[in-house]
Amino acid sequence: MKIIWQNKFILFTVVFLSVQNNFSQEIPSLKKHPRLLLSNCESYKQDINKRSFSDDGSLFISSIAGTLSSPFNWESNDLYYAGGLLVLSSGSFLLDDEVRKVFLANRNNTFDKLEPIGYAYGAPLNTILGSLLIYTSGALLDNNWLRNTGLMLSETLVVIGIIQIPSRIIFGRARPYTESGNASFKYLKGLGQDRASFISGHAAIAFGISNILSHQIDNPFATIGLYGLASLTPLSRLYADKHWFSDIFIGTALGIIISNTIIKFNEESAGRNQKLSIIPTLNGIHFIYSIN
Repeated sequence: MKIIWQNKFILFTVVFLSVQNNFSQEIPSLKKHPRLLLSNCESYKQDINKRSFSDDGSLFISSIAGTLSSPFNWESNDLYYAGGLLVLSSGSFLLDDEVRKVFLANRNNTFDKLEPIGYAYGAPLNTILGSLLIYTSGALLDNNWLRNTGLMLSETLVVIGIIQIPSRIIFGRARPYTESGNASFKYLKGLGQDRASFISGHAAIAFGISNILSHQIDNPFATIGLYGLASLTPLSRLYADKHWFSDIFIGTALGIIISNTIIKFNEESAGRNQKLSIIPTLNGIHFIYSIN
């Protein structure tokens, strides 16, 4: 029985990685362009005096809006890979009970010590403060690499929150420890912690920030370390019996897709003149965003 479960899990993981890789490469809004942010560091330093906080604010807003609206620009191939992810996401529900049994049966002191590390890495408060610290350090030190990194991290966290928080409230899925079963959903009942299982925000955040940092650092050893650290987060949520496997699977995919879209948007926006105008009128305040 254990061997059969392991084979199913390995097959599922391989298919997921294959589809997710193709999905990230094929969708226009997720394609990785040449490492513009890294290769143009010198030009960024030269343009530092031309950059203002309003420029960053404009990019911040447009990046979030562009990421949320990116599915409307998908083509036929994009929909094909999105469909593949949807099928895998649906299939992940079939593994919920089996994965939970494995984690409940394998508790030990080593995992007890690793669980808080995984939790902390994907915790919203920690990552928000870390992103703001990186951005502020870049602004104070006139370091655009830090500034851009902090900006992309912040954008990723905001988009994840916009999608994940309403999802958990709407679906109201019971957490595993309630013993209500993985099919226990209650519409608009996800305000309390006991029914905030779907989607795993921690998993989305962990892989989202690791993906951004990996892209920015551009070092294979850093990438291995970052993704290894990110993997601890969904595993810790399973170990703590706070999420089903499908929660962390969908959360992980969400974090990777969102962060890739953020990277793509910021690379395309580099060098363009962006402006956000706030104009008070008799009818209220108008926000006008333009790109030249």
